[in-house]
Amino acid sequence: MPDPHYYPARDLDSYPWPLAPLELDRQPEYPGGQVRLEMLIDEKGVVQEVVFVQPAGPGPAEEGLRAALAATHFMPGRRDGRAVKSRVTLRLEFATADGRR
Repeated sequence: MPDPHYYPARDLDSYPWPLAPLELDRQPEYPGGQVRLEMLIDEKGVVQEVVFVQPAGPGPAEEGLRAALAATHFMPGRRDGRAVKSRVTLRLEFATADGRR
């Protein structure tokens, strides 16, 4: 029977990581600055949900970032030698149009 629990990063032996480089700063409508979000990643490495803790900004910027993360496939987190569902909090920082962060 599959484990329905999403484990926080602190309870994992190894964290999930993207199988390909993330290209998140290619979001042209993103205004720059910092965003914090939480991702739920299942035991197959598929992003099930992206929740913004510190919003990216209204509208297309947030949706573009959510879509880019949801389309990313991850190596799943591991606990006790097996792949498990995980809950990961990320802090991302983007440069503004003039190159400042």
